[in-house]
Amino acid sequence: FGDKKTDAEIDKIAKTSMQGVVKTAFEFLWIPKISKATDRYIAMEGEHNVWEALDQKKGLIFVISHFGSWEFMAISAGFKGFPLYGIGKPVKNPFIYKEMEKLRAATGMGNIDKKGAVRATVRHLKQNKIIAVLIDQHAKEAGVWVDFFGHKAKTSSFPATLALRLDTPVIPCFLPRNKKFP
Repeated sequence: FGDKKTDAEIDKIAKTSMQGVVKTAFEFLWIPKISKATDRYIAMEGEHNVWEALDQKKGLIFVISHFGSWEFMAISAGFKGFPLYGIGKPVKNPFIYKEMEKLRAATGMGNIDKKGAVRATVRHLKQNKIIAVLIDQHAKEAGVWVDFFGHKAKTSSFPATLALRLDTPVIPCFLPRNKKFP
C-alpha cells in the first residue's frame, strides 16, 4: 500500500481478507443446502437486466471479483435459470478441485478451464450463454496495467476485448455477504 495505509489499517485489511477466505471455504460446504432454498438466503437485484441482455442473443459477460460470495452468486444464477459458465484455473490440489467442480455443477454452473478458454468462451457466447470472468487477479498474459494501491498490476482485458469484438453486453456483478448469514 506504500504510504497510503497505516500499519493498523494494513493489519485490519489482512485480517478481513483472511476471514473472507475462511468464509468462502465454509460457504462451499453450504452450497447443497443453499441451492435448495436460494431465495431464502440470497437476494438478487437487477435480474431483469440479465434477461434483457440475453434477449439480444449475443451472449452476456459478467465481470466479477473476489468480493463477497462469488460462489453463492453462481448458486443464485443457477436458481434463476441463467445459462452460466465460469472461467477458472484449477486449484493445485486435484481432490479439492474435483469437489469444487461437483459443487459448482450442482448449482447449474458450467466450468471453462482457463487453458483454452478463448474458443470455449466464444462458442458459449455465440450460443447466448453467460460467461463469468474474474477481473481482480494479476493477468500474466495480455492485459492492461493499472494502479493498484500505488503498485502496477496487470488486469485482464479479456472481457472488454470479447465485448468489443462480439458486440456482447457486459454486466458487473457482485454479491456482498449479509452479516446475519451463518
